[in-house]
Formats: sequence, structure tokens, C-alpha cells
Amino acid sequence: MATKRRRTKPQATDSLLAAVEFVSLIQGDTDHCILKDGWCVASDTVMSLGCKIKDDFSACPQTKRLLAALRKCESSLAVAQLDDASIQVVSGGLRVKVPCVPFESLSVLWADTNIAPLDDRFVSACKALLHLTVEKGNHVYEASLLCTNQTISVTNGRVLIEYWHGNNLPPYFVLPSKSVSVLTKINKKISGFGYSGNSCTFHFEDSSWFRTQLYEDKWPNIERQFEFYKGQPLQQLTPGLFDAIKQIQEFCTDKKLTFASNRLECNGASLDLVGLPKGPKVNIEDFLALEGLVSKAFHENGKSFLFGDMTRVAMTTFAEKEKQQIEQIKKRWLFCHPESSSYIEVFTEAEAKEWEGADNGLCTEVTNIEEHEKAYIDYKKQKQNHIELPPSSRTGFDNLEDDIPF
Repeated sequence: MATKRRRTKPQATDSLLAAVEFVSLIQGDTDHCILKDGWCVASDTVMSLGCKIKDDFSACPQTKRLLAALRKCESSLAVAQLDDASIQVVSGGLRVKVPCVPFESLSVLWADTNIAPLDDRFVSACKALLHLTVEKGNHVYEASLLCTNQTISVTNGRVLIEYWHGNNLPPYFVLPSKSVSVLTKINKKISGFGYSGNSCTFHFEDSSWFRTQLYEDKWPNIERQFEFYKGQPLQQLTPGLFDAIKQIQEFCTDKKLTFASNRLECNGASLDLVGLPKGPKVNIEDFLALEGLVSKAFHENGKSFLFGDMTRVAMTTFAEKEKQQIEQIKKRWLFCHPESSSYIEVFTEAEAKEWEGADNGLCTEVTNIEEHEKAYIDYKKQKQNHIELPPSSRTGFDNLEDDIPF
């Protein structure tokens, strides 16, 4: 028998709408949430969201359809749980039947216990850094934020930013960038933090929560990127620098921006900027990503170090990158496949040994550019037999002493 509740804009229904909007942040068009025991909860394979409600339902409705129906409601409203398979929302002449699924078809990752206070400085840091992540990056460090006690770090492989937020959190955990993106969209005041080793939960003042799984893979040792800076004197960034860079950005098609004396140069264009000291050649997009985060800098030996009130930054320059590329091409290993005789290009001795052990082939070390080019021509001739490197040889996270490839 249907149980109906008919009110004119009741608070309980307002809480249901707010809760369904909240959990829909991680729901697709056909996903379902759980309404039970005064909670609205939704999960995917990585994240869970939970919010209290005042209505007493026991069902698993299709989230986006229920949300659309609740948003259409006007002054009069009836929400009826018809049976285990459906809920009906009625408002005026509008009737919307929302399909439900059995409870056992859904899995729920409940919140970790709140163990530490947390304030909005953490969320502000996430918002400031998220734009540098690549959700589908090839490496964990590209697709995550590294949290170490009172700091958060982010890198795209060319620029590394460490941001101090001041909250006391566990000494080391890696947040997926997709989860951070959801956290920054939640318009609620954060109040606490829960942690279980493989997951963490952000608690909010209204008792709602957001739980996410954590990456097991580790970051390379980021401290090695800052060890070149030994406390040398810092230069204040030239006033108007970022506005000037944005003015010339349209003409910087190769993304290479040079800090010349009293002017910026890129790809045949230049812009006068009085007081600008001669400096490095940098990736223009990477440098613009630092706007609002840094105010002082030091440049030396192909590295740039920048600092703000809450941040420190290590950035590679094109001079350093080009030097690394020249050094890298001096030494390659080529794997000769035993059946096809095709060459598979690998970049480290460890990868070469991995191929050699897996396929009983022969790895040839190439020590100069001429040999490399000759072998590469042979490799191109056998392109149809090219074999991709095994994914395990590309992770780079087995050794925590590995550098981020600046």
C-alpha cells in the first residue's frame, strides 16, 4: 500500500532535494542512490557522498530522474513510495514515476570516522592547484595531489607546486584529481577529516560527508626538486608581469616565453616591460598557472624556483629540458624481437632487461646519435611489428628516489 506525504513546501522535502543534488555530483544518468534510515547516499567505484534527510524512505531510486522531478515541484508536492520498485513525485498536474533497484544491487562505502578538525584552507589549496592535474595522465603524480601533513603538492612533470594549508593531516596520502574536483564543487563548510589508510573522508558542518579511495602508488621524491635552492637571494617579480604575459600569449604559439632584459619575447613577438630582469625561457602556460601563487623568484642552472606566502615552486626551463633531451638521446637501448627481428626502442636499462627476460630477445645499447639513427631506420622498416612497452616499465613508482622527469 502506498505511503503518501502531502505538504505545501515542507522542510523535509527541501532536505530531500538538497541531499539528492549533493549526491548527484558523482552520479551518471542511470545511477541510483540509496534513501534509508534518514540518509541519502550514493557511491561509485571510487567515491561516496552522504547527506541526512528528514523524509523516511527505504528505496534506491534513479538519482538524476528523482532530482529532475523534485526540481519541477511547485507549491504543492506529494512524494509517494509506491513499492520497492518505484517512487512517485506529484506536483500540480505533474506526475513522475522514478524507477528503483533492490538494495543488494548497490554497494556503499560509508564514511571514515571523523578523527581531526579540518578547515577551508585545505579546500582553498585544492582549488588553487587542481588546474595543473591531468585526470587521465600517464603517471599517478600527474593525476593526483600529494598530501603530506600540512601541505599539498601538484605537478604536471614540468612545474611542481607545494602549498601550505596548515591543517594537521596524515603524513602521506595521494588524492585522485577526480576526487579533488568533486570536493571543490561542494558548496558546504568543511569541518573534519577521516582516514583509514586506503581512503579518506571529508566531513561538513551539516553532517554530510564525502569519502574517496586513495591511490596506492607513491609519488617520486619531490624534495629532490627543491634541493638545488640553497637560500639564495630572491628577486621580487616585476609588477604587471602576469598581465603582460597574457597580453603576448596569443602570439606564443610554440609556448616558449623568454624573459629578456626589460621585455618579454616569444615566437617573433615581444612586449616591453620596464624593470624585467633577464631570465629563463619557460613554458608560458606553466608560468601563467602560477598567477596569484608566487611573488618572488630565483633562476639558476636551468631551474627556476618561485615562492609565495603559502607556496614554493620548482620549474624546469626550456634550456634545462633541451639539455636533458640531448643527454637522453646519447644513450638508448634497442630490443631485437627474436621472431620478427624488429627493434623496440626503450629508454632505460631496466626496461631493456625486462624485455630481454620476457621474450628471450637481444638488447643492444646505442651510445651515439649515428648508431641510434641507423637502428631507428631499421626499426621503422619493421614498424608493423612494433610492440608497445609493458605498462609496468612505464610507471616509475617502484623506487621512491626517482625524480619527477623535469
